[in-house]
Amino acid sequence: MHEDCEYAARALRSGASGYMTKASSSEDLISGIRRIASGRSFVSPSVSEGLMLRFTRSDSETPPHTTLSHREFRIFELLVQCQTTTKIARELSLSVKTVSTHKTRLLKKMGLQHQGQLVRYAIEHKIAGH
Repeated sequence: MHEDCEYAARALRSGASGYMTKASSSEDLISGIRRIASGRSFVSPSVSEGLMLRFTRSDSETPPHTTLSHREFRIFELLVQCQTTTKIARELSLSVKTVSTHKTRLLKKMGLQHQGQLVRYAIEHKIAGH
């Protein structure tokens, strides 16, 4: 659904056999279904270049947000939308303490001190607003 290769990378790491965007052509959809049905993988052409660039970077060039777990990344997205930990906990059916723990861990992994820096990071990396 999202053209951003970050979502594709997360889906593939989570075990997806393929990824395509809503903008994919009907020919790509049919081709993707056939490839996956035959046991191979498929990534839409609009995403494949971004994925290649992402995976050919050295570790020092890899953005810190790519190291976050799926749950941490989801909390990251909600935090940069200025949602409170209470609202996030309610939305994700978690305790406030669990959300706070995830927030602390993701800030540490990203080398940031507070939510304001997280918002700035999201804007700079074009993550905000997804």
